[in-house]
Amino acid sequence: MKLGPLRWPTAGPAIPIEEIAQAGRYVIRAELPGLDPSSEITVMVADNEATIEARRPVRLPSGVECDFHHEPVRRTVRLPPGARDDTLRATYDDRGILCLTVELARPVVIGRLVRVDRTAGP
Repeated sequence: MKLGPLRWPTAGPAIPIEEIAQAGRYVIRAELPGLDPSSEITVMVADNEATIEARRPVRLPSGVECDFHHEPVRRTVRLPPGARDDTLRATYDDRGILCLTVELARPVVIGRLVRVDRTAGP
């Protein structure tokens, strides 16, 4: 049997995601069913961007073991202003949903009123 090129379907985004802002945190959910998160999913965060990379294994008929993987797919998501890169956490559930959660810094008040005190003249 001849195998064709090892590619994922390219219709639409390579990794479908949804983004949600909730109570001081930002959540990115990516649909990646059927993967082993310890060896087939990589998450990296740097410079206010989160990058998800997935490597789907080639599944041969008749249970033949194979170390080949399809070409990796990657998706980078810009995090919102105030996202704290050092708080990014990733979880993967039984339904194949990768969930990235990052805390958002509370906005710092940039300006404030300054009281003007009266002083005695010279």
